Parts: sequence; C-alpha cells; structure tokens
Amino acid sequence: MKAADEPAYLTVGTDVSAKYRGAFCEAKIKTVKRLVKVKVVLKGDNSTQLVQDDQVKGPLRVGAMVETKMPDGSFQEAVISKLTDASWYTVGIFHTYLSRGAVPPALVFFLKYNTTDH
Repeated sequence: MKAADEPAYLTVGTDVSAKYRGAFCEAKIKTVKRLVKVKVVLKGDNSTQLVQDDQVKGPLRVGAMVETKMPDGSFQEAVISKLTDASWYTVGIFHTYLSRGAVPPALVFFLKYNTTDH
C-alpha cells in the first residue's frame, strides 16, 4: 500500500533500480510518458469509474475529493479509491550490479589463481 505523501508516478531525475540483461542496475529516470489510471467513486450514486489522470481535477491521492470528467463532458464530484501507475519510463543506467551467478572473467582468474597453497 502506498503512503499518503507518495506521488502517483515517478518524476524525471528520480533514482531507481532497473533490471538490465539479468542484472540490477542503479539508474536515473530520463523521460516519462505519464499515464495514471484513477479509480473513483462517484458522489451521487456511489458507482465506480476508471478514468485517466488528465480527466481528474484535484490532487492525485487516494481518498481525495476531486471532480472527474464524465463521458458527456460534464464534471461530477468523486473520491479517489485507487491509483495505478501505467507510465512509460526511460532510464539512464550509471552502475551495474552483478546478477546472481555472473562473475567477470578477471575475478574468476583472481579467485582461481590467488591462493595461499603454493
């Protein structure tokens, strides 16, 4: 469950951990194509509706009172019940961790021949 002060999506410049070629890497978000799916409970009839974040006026937080755009173009009061981040992120990798079982050849050579049994 998300904390109340967490953003609905990640922003450019955020440090993240990304999986690349089987290894986890330190990375930084370079671009974001934002898409947040918002599930709201309409105030009038307590029905639920799934809309995108650009159809919501108000803060993107679970439990927040907002106005949501209806199919006919009008706005209706609603309460956010769930946020789902479906954004596309591009990251720049700046440090790669070894994946489990993967060892660089130089380290294999060092481990194989650097013993005290001479």
